[in-house]
Amino acid sequence: MAQALDGAGLWQQLATRKPDLIVLDVLLPMPTVASFWLSSRRIPRLRASRCCCDGALSRLEREIALDMGAEDFFEKGPTDELEGKIERILLRISERIPVR
Repeated sequence: MAQALDGAGLWQQLATRKPDLIVLDVLLPMPTVASFWLSSRRIPRLRASRCCCDGALSRLEREIALDMGAEDFFEKGPTDELEGKIERILLRISERIPVR
């Protein structure tokens, strides 16, 4: 697991990694979560990575993110709840993606 504090740090982490899941905080300093997601889809190595968003999104923002391929959403809360939700998302992902 890796962390980034801003958009530049996120891209730096992704330069050497191929994550199964990217958790984006909607308050992460970058142009927008949407611009990150669209840019990441252009990189073949990252196309299979899934994304979920952490933070308060409006209903319209959630619909747009889902249309763009976001896996799920969750609100900030206790760490154990966050870990449990991420584990469930990764399980769903593994059930849909064949192991190579």
